[in-house]
Amino acid sequence: MNHPGGVVFPIFFHRVMQKVGFYGAVRYTALMIGILMAVSCFLVTSRLPRKRWDWETKWLDLTLFKEKQFALFTIGAHFAMWVDLL
Repeated sequence: MNHPGGVVFPIFFHRVMQKVGFYGAVRYTALMIGILMAVSCFLVTSRLPRKRWDWETKWLDLTLFKEKQFALFTIGAHFAMWVDLL
């Protein structure tokens, strides 16, 4: 599926850049993206009905780490992120 953003953004950026320069075009593009994101936040709806909050649910359940595969994956993913940042 083709996304119209790949067509709209370069044309918008090029035309605005001709009028206000590169830095102005970057600012206007950021403003446009911010406005579109704010509008999209108000238009998003939930697909499923909201569940009632269960006050008995634990916020942090460490019993999940008893499963060896889950524990190794989580620790490996954590260290992979740190190595990527270095």
